[in-house]
Amino acid sequence: MRKAFVLTFAVLWSTSAVFAKSNHDWEHVEKLKSGTPVLISLWSGRLISGSVDAVGPDAVRIDTADPEVGVGSLIEFSRGDIRRIVRVRRPNLPDPARWMAMGALIGGGVGFTSGAIYDLAHHENYHWLAGGFSGAVFGFLGSCAILAGVGAVDLFHHHDKLVYEDQRTGKMLAN
Repeated sequence: MRKAFVLTFAVLWSTSAVFAKSNHDWEHVEKLKSGTPVLISLWSGRLISGSVDAVGPDAVRIDTADPEVGVGSLIEFSRGDIRRIVRVRRPNLPDPARWMAMGALIGGGVGFTSGAIYDLAHHENYHWLAGGFSGAVFGFLGSCAILAGVGAVDLFHHHDKLVYEDQRTGKMLAN
């Protein structure tokens, strides 16, 4: 039993190292497209947020969103100054105003049409107005419920991804 446990532990330990993705290669940074939102951690302890403008073999230039540096400033950081680069995923949510307006319009159209058909079939008046209003309300509430569901699902997605991490301890920088 003890041999089986040791063997299982050894296999699991070795396979996790085989399948682990290395984040220490600068190649991952070079694959970032222009406009990708990133958060850069420097060895000095500073955090800079912005979007990638250009990447070279030894440096990355970003369009900063940092108020200390100046929003919209292009700053180049050398590879030696960078401790970690994290790609920040923006939420992929639909435009809520557009969805609610479209839901209300579609619901109002369906309610208006069904009320008008009911009035024609039963020779009554003014069901089309109530049908249009109630359809608009149900369409609006339905679009709100769908937006809430999409937002809740988006909360559980992993938003950030480590792209690059330098292995040095930081003590080598004190030259």
